[in-house]
Amino acid sequence: MIHLIRDQDSFDKYQSCIAAFQSIYQEAFPDPNEREDWKDIQTRICQPDAFPKTFVLFDDHTEPNGGLVADFYPQSGVIHLIYIAVSKKSRGQGIAKKLIKELLPKAIAEIQSLHQFKTKAILFESNIPWRTHTDAIDPLTRLQIFEHLGAKAIPIQYTQPALAAGKKEVDNLFLLTFPIDGSQHQSLETDLLLHFLKEFYIGLGIENPTQHPAFIRMQQELITTSHMNQVTLTAIPQIEKPQIRMQKAAICVQFTMQDTNAQQSKICPDFYSYETDLLSAHFQKRRPFESQFQDQLGVLPITIHFPEQYNYLSEGKRQQRVSARQQVNAHLHISRTRALNGNTSTWSVVLSTSGGNYLTEFECIKLLNFFGSKQEDVRMIAAIEFSTPAIAKCRFEEFVKQLLPIDTTEPIEILSGILQTDTAFIDFEDSSIQFDWSTFYLNLKRHNDGHELAEQYERTYYNDPTFQAINNIFCGFALGIFDFERMDFDEVTDTLIPRKANENYLLLLNRGILLCACHDDDMFASTLDSIGISPYLLIPNMVLVNNEFTLNRIDCAIENSYRHQNSKGQIALNELRRVRTEIDHWLNDNYLPNIFQYPSEKDLYDFGTDHRGLLIYKSNLENNIQTLDDLKEELISNRQENSDLMMTILLTLLSGIQFQSMFESFVNGDFILSWIWTIFFSLTLTGAIYYFTKLKMRR
Repeated sequence: MIHLIRDQDSFDKYQSCIAAFQSIYQEAFPDPNEREDWKDIQTRICQPDAFPKTFVLFDDHTEPNGGLVADFYPQSGVIHLIYIAVSKKSRGQGIAKKLIKELLPKAIAEIQSLHQFKTKAILFESNIPWRTHTDAIDPLTRLQIFEHLGAKAIPIQYTQPALAAGKKEVDNLFLLTFPIDGSQHQSLETDLLLHFLKEFYIGLGIENPTQHPAFIRMQQELITTSHMNQVTLTAIPQIEKPQIRMQKAAICVQFTMQDTNAQQSKICPDFYSYETDLLSAHFQKRRPFESQFQDQLGVLPITIHFPEQYNYLSEGKRQQRVSARQQVNAHLHISRTRALNGNTSTWSVVLSTSGGNYLTEFECIKLLNFFGSKQEDVRMIAAIEFSTPAIAKCRFEEFVKQLLPIDTTEPIEILSGILQTDTAFIDFEDSSIQFDWSTFYLNLKRHNDGHELAEQYERTYYNDPTFQAINNIFCGFALGIFDFERMDFDEVTDTLIPRKANENYLLLLNRGILLCACHDDDMFASTLDSIGISPYLLIPNMVLVNNEFTLNRIDCAIENSYRHQNSKGQIALNELRRVRTEIDHWLNDNYLPNIFQYPSEKDLYDFGTDHRGLLIYKSNLENNIQTLDDLKEELISNRQENSDLMMTILLTLLSGIQFQSMFESFVNGDFILSWIWTIFFSLTLTGAIYYFTKLKMRR
């Protein structure tokens, strides 16, 4: 049996309990902006027409150790738990669990019966640990208790309006939800949440919530997050806890665009010697591409704006993270590589750490997500913004198009990218940690080579927490995933397979990410003030990006040709010829072969082409091209046969006319009748020839 305080009679009946609970309530919520005056709660309990209505229940109706205060909104079907308080002496004894798991369901059933509505959601707030300065208990401990009881988060930046005149808005709260009757809950209706927020704001004196800035923001966040009127719930957000600071790091984002003005220009001093060395260009009549650093832009100071919160999918569960930093200063470097035989330019946009600044592992992965793994269902490119003193904060595509001479309306499609970091300039958040990077590089190499010392790698991984953390972080880089901490040794060794490794250098290529770690690297240092990243990484990866773009264009050309079918499912011969000419251009002029001089770059091309599936892609497209060629030959053959048929018909008609004189004698000189017979004979003969010829063509 529960003792529910929901009206004037029950309030009067349990006055002693209420008096005892008020001191617990005061102590549990020390922040006056988060705590309502008890008289306001009493009014909503006792007045029959109050909005919203409120009820209270205690763990014990004689001497309460804790209690729960909740509002209910019959129209939206929401129970809003506004306060859960347990006395200091009774904490850790399961009082909160009893209130939420045992007593609350019974109270909800009674309220539903009295007010004739069905509960669709149980919502409540809880303090954000890193934003809360005054609290009765550790807010992180409270969140852990709620999560243990089944709580999940609604992925918005929640703002609670002022609880009364003279109080302030509260934005250090999560909006959370408990399951109903213990059932699993993965999402809530968008309309339900919007309806509740509107009622909640009205209940706190906001007459027109749709004009309130915080409500407008939350509404937009819910609509953006929503899919088919459902908002996916996440785990309770956790703030990032970076372990490393990368003082010298660069991330290169690469994409290809059509460029009809791709003509050879003056030699670029930043690239010329590197390309000449890589391609052994002095043996070639004409180099296939040419790179230029965009020196008119220079090295541009920028600010990267990370989202406050983001979520990702891990092992079927949606996780929520909070950015440790929302603004990072960096340098921007832009290079352009023109395919001299084709008509494309591949742009390399490099973001590097600037003097005194750094990137954490999480910030790197956010940027790597622009072109890395999609398995966690994250689109950071739609969340991260960039700005300069001359360009207002905006998303990547808009930002880049304001900087570059790109005159196309086609969207930018990032196909690959690079991360390079000098490990001699990595600091640990725990300054007492000393790490031997050479051992890390060599252990990876030995394990991959099957060296006799390979088992040392596994022992070190399990015995040295820092070594394990670094391996997992590098897996996060290589895969572009946030949930790298859950990885185990087998996953690490399946992921970190070096293309090249020694005691000072590590090179990995995984899907769309080229990862290079070096130690006191002169090449990296010499390019930081211009290109921003090693050209020996940028140029081979650029070729892979160009080739994938080329195959995509061929695929589009083939697909578009089938969209020009007539009502009979046929494609015009002129259209096939046009498409075939376009395909020949892309395949012959723009698909770059392995033209590199050195084994490392040759390997990057071959492995990258295979690993990214370009070989299979190209093979499938060649089969589709052959189908188009067969169709074209068939149309040409049919056209020739039809031409021959028309000539045969014409000759047959002419031959038939030669019989006119014979028919004239046959009808005793009747000129008109003779021509009637001649025409009849000619048409019959022509029709027979046409019929049997067509029958033969069909066979």
